[in-house]
Amino acid sequence: MRTIWSSFAPPNICYDPVTVTLAVAAAGMQIYSGFEQKKALEKQAEQQERQAQLAKQEAEAEAARREEERDRFTAKQRMAFAANGIRVTPGNNSVLAVTNFTADQFNQEIAAIRRRGAAQQDFYETEAQISENKGRSAVLSGFTGAASTGANTAAIFA
Repeated sequence: MRTIWSSFAPPNICYDPVTVTLAVAAAGMQIYSGFEQKKALEKQAEQQERQAQLAKQEAEAEAARREEERDRFTAKQRMAFAANGIRVTPGNNSVLAVTNFTADQFNQEIAAIRRRGAAQQDFYETEAQISENKGRSAVLSGFTGAASTGANTAAIFA
């Protein structure tokens, strides 16, 4: 008996339309799933990029606060020296050594804050790149799964 499906088949082979339809639907769903995973991972990557920017901004804000604190503290130090009758001049090396040491300590802390912010930014940017790569991989996996489904279905009828 010839059906509409048998006109596509080589002679003496009859394709089951239900099996073929289910195989096509399964292959389509695998491709669709890959694209949906990619979309979700792209959103995750966008969030990680925002986290990277936020980490940098927070570190810069904290560093700016510490710089202001450094400036206020060293000014108070100079005022305290002056209030106690100690001249704060370039010729007074012990006073300058104390204020310079204090400023250096603050500067080291400020540099560490900036390095920490940069490291967090790098971490989140790397995570975002990994998510984007996983998204591309999910699409490829969807197409590979669809091809595999097609090949398995064809093998049934061979």
